[in-house]
Amino acid sequence: MLTIAFTFLGGRYHATAWDHHVNEGTVEWPPSPWRIVRALIAASYKLVPIVDDDVLRALIEPLLALPGYLVPAAGGGHTRHYMPTDQPGKPVKVFDAFAVPDGDLVVHWPDAELDAAQLGVLDRILSVLGYLGRAESWVEARRLSAPPAELNCTPEEGDRGNLVLNAPVAPADYQSWRDGFLAAQVTLAKKERRELPATWWEVLHIETDRLFRDGWSSPPGVRRVRYTWRQATAVSSRPAQLSVGRMPTVARFACASSVLPLLTKALSVGDRMRAALMGHSDAHWVFSGKQPDGARLTDHDHAYFAPSDDDADGYVDHVLVHARGGFDELAVRALQQLRKVWGHGGHDLMLALIGLGQLEDFGTTRRDAHRLGLSPLIGPREGARVWESHTPFVPPRYTKRRRGTVIDSPEDQVRALLAKLGRETEVSISAIAPAELSAPCASKPADWYRFHLERKGGGARGGHRSFGFRLTFAQPVLGPIALGYGAHHGLGQFVAIE
Repeated sequence: MLTIAFTFLGGRYHATAWDHHVNEGTVEWPPSPWRIVRALIAASYKLVPIVDDDVLRALIEPLLALPGYLVPAAGGGHTRHYMPTDQPGKPVKVFDAFAVPDGDLVVHWPDAELDAAQLGVLDRILSVLGYLGRAESWVEARRLSAPPAELNCTPEEGDRGNLVLNAPVAPADYQSWRDGFLAAQVTLAKKERRELPATWWEVLHIETDRLFRDGWSSPPGVRRVRYTWRQATAVSSRPAQLSVGRMPTVARFACASSVLPLLTKALSVGDRMRAALMGHSDAHWVFSGKQPDGARLTDHDHAYFAPSDDDADGYVDHVLVHARGGFDELAVRALQQLRKVWGHGGHDLMLALIGLGQLEDFGTTRRDAHRLGLSPLIGPREGARVWESHTPFVPPRYTKRRRGTVIDSPEDQVRALLAKLGRETEVSISAIAPAELSAPCASKPADWYRFHLERKGGGARGGHRSFGFRLTFAQPVLGPIALGYGAHHGLGQFVAIE
């Protein structure tokens, strides 16, 4: 095993996660395994003589295993200043957020086995490691014989955990992925093909600027790993709290209006919620679903807007806003400021934020939703095996027939989309009509085709047909589940049945 302690000499840690812009005010805390390994490699090149490549590779490879952390309590803060540009008189305003750790950060690799010679090289590397994160995050690093206390941030399997960090993949996994990626590019025009690092070692050396320039939405050779962080209490003497670590992932609103919108208008309500929150947050990425340069995000960590009929009368009475990547301080402020959205026909929809927290705090089954005041879109804490359509599924692709075989049927697309969301457990999928929905439901549930099924923002869709499904999983899963065209805006929602 291997344990390293990091002391932040300036009392601050500056670092922006890969999928965030510096002006969003978020900090990658704790530092991701990907960042730590690359920092050790970079520091090794300061040694004289430079460590032999074979020696360094043998030292770093055991550190590709997932570490655990002992994360100290942390406050936060930020500075705002202007950076000069090539255009005189047009500086760029920079929002520089940082964490303020109240103690050492300890990183522990339980499965890393290094011999005495390798430990000697590692100690030399740690002695010249000047910073971790951005250059102003001055750090002193040293080896410990063991963590001084129980780890409070550990990796999880599947989609559990409240924190997502980037980690390098194993060498064999990278080679397999690379071979598949290159094979898939054969059909592309030559100018559309991407070059890939040849080995995992080259992956760890690639410059971030080049990755952005080449249009990578996430670095090749990197996986997103979920951690459970039992976050310590923030330092009370530093009241300016930064959204680091366990950020809320769910906001739940109750709705009121002289005439509530029908559930068939869920897509319209979801679009209006998104537009209003973008207005309150200067088009924050978590609501817009776009990077600062306008490129669409594809990792589904941005917000889902899910209008729902929790009391089963056919009208929207709640809206759930869920972001797997979490809401930072700026996003939370926008959620708290939202009071209403405009309504069709002059009936504005008034909104009250009734909950802000984690998924496990807000869910139950369809049967108990109204009685308990919880959301059936999430399901109970332990998950649910049976889920049914709440709003219709609109396939993002056309169904085709090739050589007598049906390809991309709606059921096939549902299964593939579930896998992308991490619901890879065995599932049975059966089509259902609105009249077959489990109680409680509206006395005369609307046919799937009566729902508003098209939005101005576009998106891939396979025609104008819509479907309802019952999903029966082999193991309980936690929601929300939203699939297909318009899933981020109210379509393709499922509710937990049992």
